[in-house]
Amino acid sequence: MIFRVHPATGSGKEETGRRKFHTKVQYMHPITKDRDDSVAVVIGTLLTFVIVVSLVSAFILWYIPSNGQSNDLKFVAETENSFVQLQNELGNGTAYPNQFVVQSFPIGIQGTPPFSGNSNTLIQYINSTAYRINMSYNMYVTFSYGGSQHVYNFHKSSNSSGVIETFTSTPFITPEKFCFTGDTISVRQSGSNYSQFVGTLPLSFYKNSTGRVLQASEFGVYGKNTSFGGYGATIVTLQYSMVNENDYFDGENVTIYNPDIGGYTPAVVTNITLTSFHTNITSPAASSWNSTLEERYGLQTSITGNNKVGVKWMFSQFPLEAGYKNQTFSISNTGVIYLYSVNLNEFNLNLLEL
Repeated sequence: MIFRVHPATGSGKEETGRRKFHTKVQYMHPITKDRDDSVAVVIGTLLTFVIVVSLVSAFILWYIPSNGQSNDLKFVAETENSFVQLQNELGNGTAYPNQFVVQSFPIGIQGTPPFSGNSNTLIQYINSTAYRINMSYNMYVTFSYGGSQHVYNFHKSSNSSGVIETFTSTPFITPEKFCFTGDTISVRQSGSNYSQFVGTLPLSFYKNSTGRVLQASEFGVYGKNTSFGGYGATIVTLQYSMVNENDYFDGENVTIYNPDIGGYTPAVVTNITLTSFHTNITSPAASSWNSTLEERYGLQTSITGNNKVGVKWMFSQFPLEAGYKNQTFSISNTGVIYLYSVNLNEFNLNLLEL
């Protein structure tokens, strides 16, 4: 016997007979193993791709600046070395008219293939009065020959201007400008007035057990404004057009021109007296001239003034006064200077090729 409950009234009545029940059965279809493997492959591929991209991106972000910085430093070092080699060629050995001076310079900075190509740089010569040097002096040298003393007067005034310079357009390190003028190499960073010297200076003042020693050389490079740019290398070719050297030391055996006989005669140097000495150097690196020489030779208690009105100071072992103002550094004697050794030289060179 079966009772059915009425949905509205909740009352039930007896229902006789048999009744079939129709039941709807839902089946759950399980994910097959093949489908699991396919999803795992896709996920693994995506993860591998993400990892590879991340690693490659990290490598590129590290490699390009690192390699670029290395290439920049290499270019700057090679440029500096070329200028130093040029300076050594000019300063070493015996100079004579028509002698050639040849030096190779790097041009351009290597890139980082395949991410970046090579970049160009420029080397140029500028005949500009912004870079000029004047040196003048008057000197008496006494020679002993023929049983008597003979005094010779050496007087000279020379001027030179111009600069060979290269600007290192280095994107990964601070760019620097190299300037070669008057046989000096100055380096100045981009956007800065500060500069420093590389190599040697053509001015030297010192005192040893035998006496005072003065060495001063002026190198003038002459030519038309020219430049060369690109990537690779270039050759700077100079040729001496004039050489004037006055090198003596006390007690030296020399051969001197004797006007009495109209020819040369052996002699001995017995006295060197410098009655006047002046040099003026105008250059963006003039402040470095002032600071470098003041540190080497200056009498600390003698410094007066400032960069705005001009700085003056005295040499500690020479009757010389130095001054710096408006990108000009100067040295002048304040009294007679008796020397044991002197080197007062002037060299002019023509720029043949850049």
